[in-house]
Amino acid sequence: MRTRIIMIVALMTCGIFVATAMASWMPLSRRERARQSDAIVVVTITNVQPVANGVYRNVAVAKVEQSLKGSRPGASIKLPFGNERAAGGSDPEYAKGEHCLLFLRLLSPGEYTVLQSVFDKHVIKSGMVEDTDGHNGMQLVPLTNIVNQVSVLLAEENSPAQPAAGGDGKPAPQP
Repeated sequence: MRTRIIMIVALMTCGIFVATAMASWMPLSRRERARQSDAIVVVTITNVQPVANGVYRNVAVAKVEQSLKGSRPGASIKLPFGNERAAGGSDPEYAKGEHCLLFLRLLSPGEYTVLQSVFDKHVIKSGMVEDTDGHNGMQLVPLTNIVNQVSVLLAEENSPAQPAAGGDGKPAPQP
């Protein structure tokens, strides 16, 4: 009986660790990604070169074609990748000529990495974006749909808070 209880507790503990690990690899909602990103850009990768800095194996150079947040069109940004310290190589690869929508976090001026692993690099082909919510696999979505959605999310975040409703359901009076 004691062995059976120990086995059950061990299996439950293992299950909790597996569930936690899986949850940590689920992508953030698009709202959270837009809020947490330092930059959201559409880019074309213009060059990829090896680096030997002890952290990354390669760096991609990208031209910003459209910026929704944190950069400017025409800017050249660096995207180091091939993190030698990441478990399982969680950062995406880049190839010269690739056209992508990226949700990025700032490493240093002009240098970024994806916000949340491979979930924040979206390859664009013929105006369609490879997108995933972590549950339904990869889907092709028009780039304009994602750009419009992110623009609305960013505008909502930057708009002033609405006045709280009074006890009668009407807006609170303005001072």
